[in-house]
Amino acid sequence: MVRKVRVRQEHPVNLWSINVVSTVQTRKRERDVVKPYNCTGINACSSVQDSSRRFRLNLREKNITFLPDNVFLGLSELTYLDLSKNHIQVLTHNVFSGLSKLTRLQLHKNRITMLPHNLFSGLFHLTYLNLETNNIILLPHNVFSGLSKLTSLHLQQNSITNLPYDVFNGLSKLTRLNLHKNSIITLPNNVFSGLSELVYLDLSFNSIQFLTQNVFHGLSKLRRIRLHNNNLTVVPENVFNGLSRLTYLRLGSNSIILLPHNVFNGLSELKSLYLNKNSITTLSHNLFSGLLRLIYLSLENNNITTLPHTIFNGLPQLVFLDLSFNHIQIFPHNVLKGLSNLKSLYLYNNSITTLPDDVFYGLSKLKRLHLYNNTITTLPHNVFNGVSALFFLDLSFNRIQFLIYNVFKELSNLSILHLNNNNITTITHTVFNGLLRLTYLSLENNNITVLPHDIFKGLVKLTSLNLHNNTITTLPHNVFNGVSALFFLDLSFNRIQFLIYNVFTELSNLSILHLNNNNITTITHTVFNGLLRLTYLSLENNNITVLPHDIFKGLVNLTSLNLHKNDITTLPNDVFNGLFELVYLDLSFNGIKRFTHNLFSGLSNLASLNLDKNNLTTLPPTVFNGLSRLTYLSLGNNSMSVLSHGIFNGLSKLTDLYLMYNNIQVLHFNLFDGLSNLTLIHLAFNKISVIPFNLFNGQSKLIYLFLNNNNISVVPYNSFRGLHHLHYLDLSDNNIAIISFDLFMGLSNLVNLHMHSNEITVLPYNVFSGIVEGDKHYINYDGSTIQPGGPVNIQVLDLSNNKLAHLPLLPKNLSYLNIVGNRLEVKENMFGGLTNLNKLYTDVPFMCCVKPSSVEDINCMETKLPLWMCLADADKCKAKADAISSCFALVSSTVLRVCLWIIGICAFIGNLAVIIYRLIIDKDNITKSYSFFTLNLAVSDILMGIYLLIIGVVDAYYEGVYAWNDQKWRNSILCTMAGILSSISSEMSTFIILMVTVDRLIVIMFPLSRLTRRSITWKHALFVSLTLWIVAVTLAIIPVVTIQSYFKGKFYSQSSVCLALPLKGGARPGTEYSFAVFVCLNSIVFLIIVVGQSFIFISLRKSGRQIASTQNRQREMAVATTLFFVVATDFCCWFPIGVMGVASRFGIEIPDWVYASVMVFVLPINAAINPFLYTVTAVWRRRNLASYNGQVISDSVVQCESNIVGQTSSISEKVASKVRQLPSEEKLL
Repeated sequence: MVRKVRVRQEHPVNLWSINVVSTVQTRKRERDVVKPYNCTGINACSSVQDSSRRFRLNLREKNITFLPDNVFLGLSELTYLDLSKNHIQVLTHNVFSGLSKLTRLQLHKNRITMLPHNLFSGLFHLTYLNLETNNIILLPHNVFSGLSKLTSLHLQQNSITNLPYDVFNGLSKLTRLNLHKNSIITLPNNVFSGLSELVYLDLSFNSIQFLTQNVFHGLSKLRRIRLHNNNLTVVPENVFNGLSRLTYLRLGSNSIILLPHNVFNGLSELKSLYLNKNSITTLSHNLFSGLLRLIYLSLENNNITTLPHTIFNGLPQLVFLDLSFNHIQIFPHNVLKGLSNLKSLYLYNNSITTLPDDVFYGLSKLKRLHLYNNTITTLPHNVFNGVSALFFLDLSFNRIQFLIYNVFKELSNLSILHLNNNNITTITHTVFNGLLRLTYLSLENNNITVLPHDIFKGLVKLTSLNLHNNTITTLPHNVFNGVSALFFLDLSFNRIQFLIYNVFTELSNLSILHLNNNNITTITHTVFNGLLRLTYLSLENNNITVLPHDIFKGLVNLTSLNLHKNDITTLPNDVFNGLFELVYLDLSFNGIKRFTHNLFSGLSNLASLNLDKNNLTTLPPTVFNGLSRLTYLSLGNNSMSVLSHGIFNGLSKLTDLYLMYNNIQVLHFNLFDGLSNLTLIHLAFNKISVIPFNLFNGQSKLIYLFLNNNNISVVPYNSFRGLHHLHYLDLSDNNIAIISFDLFMGLSNLVNLHMHSNEITVLPYNVFSGIVEGDKHYINYDGSTIQPGGPVNIQVLDLSNNKLAHLPLLPKNLSYLNIVGNRLEVKENMFGGLTNLNKLYTDVPFMCCVKPSSVEDINCMETKLPLWMCLADADKCKAKADAISSCFALVSSTVLRVCLWIIGICAFIGNLAVIIYRLIIDKDNITKSYSFFTLNLAVSDILMGIYLLIIGVVDAYYEGVYAWNDQKWRNSILCTMAGILSSISSEMSTFIILMVTVDRLIVIMFPLSRLTRRSITWKHALFVSLTLWIVAVTLAIIPVVTIQSYFKGKFYSQSSVCLALPLKGGARPGTEYSFAVFVCLNSIVFLIIVVGQSFIFISLRKSGRQIASTQNRQREMAVATTLFFVVATDFCCWFPIGVMGVASRFGIEIPDWVYASVMVFVLPINAAINPFLYTVTAVWRRRNLASYNGQVISDSVVQCESNIVGQTSSISEKVASKVRQLPSEEKLL
C-alpha cells in the first residue's frame, strides 16, 4: 500500500512506499549487511544501517505541509526521523504510530501551532525531541507523558504563554529543557517537579514576571539556569533552595530592584552569576557570602550607588568582577578585601570621585583595572599598593588634574596605561618611575603644557607614546632620554613652535612621528638626526616657511612625508636627497612658486606626489625626472598656463594625473605621450579652448576623463579614439555647440557622460548608438572606416542646460537621464526602448507623462537643480503634478472645466449685454461719468470672458493629448494674447472700480458739485479712461515686448492657463514684476476703494438721520447691502491673491487645489458679477423707485461706490432742503 505526504504544488512528489522501505528493512534482518538505499524526489532520504543497526529517515526541507495518520506504519525499526524545515501546521493524533523504536525526532522550523494530547504516545524510546521555532501557543496537559526516556526537549522560539502544572509529568530522565524565546508570563509552582535529572534549564527571553517559592523544587541536579531577559522585579528569598549543584545562574536583563540577603544561600557550587542590566540600587551585606567557588560576577548596568564593606566577603575564588555602568560614588576602603584571586575589575562608567589609599591592596593577582569615565580628580599616593601584577590600567575620561610623585611606583608589571581625556596640567618628573615594562602610554587630550626633561626616563620598553591634543609649547633637549625602544610618537595638535637640536636623537627605533597641527615655524637641520628607522613623518598644518637643505638627511627608511598646509615658498635643490625609500610626499597647500630642475630626481621609489594648491606658474621640463615609479601626481589649484613639452616624460607608471583649477589654455598634442597607464586625467576648471587632435592617443587604460568647466568650443571627431576602457567622461560647462556623429565611437565601456551647460543645439541621431560595419555613412574624414561599436552602455547621461530641440537615439542601458534646461517638446514615444531607465530629470511640464514604464512616478524629477543635488536628496527634485492641467487635459478637473465655461459665458454675455444697454438703450446717459465708467468696466470684463472662452476651447481641442502639445500651446501667440487679455481685464477692472468709487464719493459727499462744475465731467471721464487703458495695456505687454533678459520670453507661458500670478515659489522669470503689479499695486487700489466706500456709507448715514425713519431705514439697508457686495466681491478677488503672493514670497508652498481655485474662480469672478452689480441691479432699482415715487431715477445716483451704491431718491436731506423742487436727476448731476 502506497501512502502519500501532502506537499506544496512546486514539488508534487509522492512519499516512497512504506512497503518498499519495509522490504529493505526485512532484507536487512535477513542479512548482516545492507547496501545504502537512496530515495529520490520528495523523500531524498536514505535508509542505511549504522553501527548500532538503527535506521534514519531524512525528510528535511521537502516543503511538506501535511502528514496523514499512520503515515509511518511499517517503519517500526526507525530510530531517527527528521521533518524539520518544512511547512507542517497540524499534526494528527496517530501520525507517529508504529515508531516505537524512535529515539530522535526533529520537528523544528515548521509552522506547528498545537500538539494533540496523545501525539507522542507510543514513542517509548524517544530520547531527543526538537520542536524549536514553530508557532506553538499552548501545551496540553500531560502532552509528553509516556516519554520516560526523553533526555532532551527543545521548545525554544515558539509562542507559548502558559505552562500547565503537569505538562512535564513523566519526564523523569530529562536532562535538558529549553524554553528560550517564548511568551511565558508565569511558571506554576511545581511545574518542574519530577524532573529530578534536569541539568540544563533555559527560560530566557520570555515575559516571566515573578517566580514562585518552590518553582525549582526537586531539581537537585540542575547545573545551569538561564533566566535573563524576562520581566522579573523580585526574586523570592528561597527560590534557589536545594540547587546545591548549580554552577551557572543568569538573571541579567530583568527589572530586579532588590535581592533578598540570603537568596543565594546553598549555592556553594555556583561559578558564574549574572545580575547585569537590572535596576538594583542596593546590595545587602554578605549577599554573596557562601559562594565559595564563584569565579565570574557581573553587576554592570544597574543603579547601585553604594557598596557595603562586606559585600564581597566570602568570594575567595572570584576572578572577574564587573561593576561598570552604575552610579557608585564612594568606593569603601576594604570593600575588595579577600578577593585574592581577582584578575579583572571593571569600574568604568560610574561616578567615583575618590579612591581611598590601599583600596586595591591584597589584589595580588589583578591584571586588568578599568576606571575610565568616572569623576576621579586625584590619585592618592598609595592607591595602587599591592597590585604589582597589574598589566592593564585605564584611567581615561576622568578629571585628574595632576599626577603626584611615584603614584605608579608599585606597578612594575604594567604594560598599558591610559591617562587620556583628563585635565592633567602638570606631571612630576618621577611620576612614571618603576614602570619598567610599560609599552603603551596615552596622555592625549589633556592640558599638559610642560614636559619635564627626564619625564620618561626609565621607560625602557615603551613603544607607543601619545601626547596628541595638549598645550605643549616646547620639547626639552633630553625629554625622550631613556625611551630608545619607542616606535610610535604622537605630538600632534599641540602648540610647539620650534624643534631644538637633536631632540629626537635617542629615538633610534622610532618609526612613526606625528608633529602635525602645531605652530612650528623653524626646524633646525639636525632635528631628525638619529631617526634611522623612521618611516612616517607628518609635519602638516604648521607654519614652516623654510626647510634646511639637509633637514631630512639620514632618514633613509622614510616612506611617507607630509608637509601639507605650511608656508613653504621655496625648496632647496637637495632637500630630498637621500630619501631613497620615500613613497608618499605631500607638499600641497603651501606657497611654492617654482621648482628647481631635478628636484625630485633622487626619489626613485616615490609613488604619490601631491603639489596641489601652491603658486606654481611654470614647471621645469626635467622636474619629474627619475620618478619612474610615480603613480599619483596632483598639480591642481595652481596658476599654470602652459605645460612644457615632455614635462611628463618618464612617468610611465602614472595612473592618476590632476591638473584642475589652473589657467591652462593650450595643450600640446603629445603632452600625454608615454603615459600609457593613466586611468584618470583631470583637466577641469582651466581655460582650454581647443582639444588637439590625438591628444589622448595611447591612453587605452583611461577610465576617468574630466574636461568640464573650460572654454572648449570644438571637440575634434577623433578626440576620444582608442579610449576603450573609458568609464566616465565630463564635458560639461564648456562652449561646445557641435558634436560630430562619430565623436563617441569606440567608447563601448562608457557609463557616465556629462555634457550639461554647453551650447549644443543638435545631437546627431546615432551619436549614442553603435555603427553598422560597412555602412557608407560611417567613413572618417580621412577616408578610413569607423569601427563599429558606440557608447551603447551609457547608464548616466546629463544633457541639461543646452539648446536641444530634439533628442537623439538614446542608449538602451540608460538608467539616469537629465534633460533640464533645453527646448524639448513632449512627444509620445521620445523615450521608446529605454526599458532600463529608472530616473528622469526634466523641467519641461508633462515630460513625465511620456516617461518609460520603468521609471516610477517618484523617480521622474521635474527640477532645475543640478543632477548631483538630486542624487543627494531626491525629495528636492520630485515631480509635482500641475495645479490645473494633467497629461490629457489642459483643465484636468471636470468641476473646474464646467465652472470655467459657466463663468466665461456669464462674463461674456453679461458684459456684452451691458455694452449694448449702455450704448443703445441708455445712450442718453452715456455722457454721465458714472455711465461712461460702467461702459469701460463692461469692456474690460468682457476681455476676461474672452480669455476664459479661449482656455475652454483650447482645453476641448487638446482633450486626451494635452501633454504632447503643452509647450506648443504655452509658446503660442494665442496663449500670450490670452495672458495679455486677462492682465488687461483684471487691471482695468480694478482701475475703473476705483474711478467709480471716486465719482460716487464726490456726488454723495458734495451733492452740489455738479452744479458748481467741481464734479467729474464726461470729458474728464474720457481722459481718465483712455489713460487707464494705456496703463493697463502697457503693464500687460511689457513682459512681451521688452526686457527679455529678465522675462526670458516666458512670462505668460509659465502656467498652462497663461496667467503670471506670483503664487508659486521659486525663481521664475518676471516674478518680482508680477508681485509688484498683481499684489502691491492692486492691494493699494483695493485699500483706496475700501476707504472711499467707508466715507460714502458714513456720509449717507449722517444725512439719513434728517429723513423720515421708515425711508431712512430702507435707504440705509439698500446702501449697506450694495456697499457690502461691492467691497465683498473686490475683497474675494484680490485679498486671497495678495495673501498667497506674500506667502509665496516667503517660501510658503501654496497647495495645488488653492492655486487652481484662484485661477478659475477668484480672478475672473468679478467679470461675471459686475454686470449684475453695476447695471442689472441699477435697472431693477430704477424701475421700482420710478413706480413708487412717480419719477425716473438715473442709475448714476442709484448706484453707490464701485457697485453703483448711490440712490438719487435717498440723497441727503440737506440737499433736499436746498433743492426741494428738482424735477429730475438731471438737475442734480
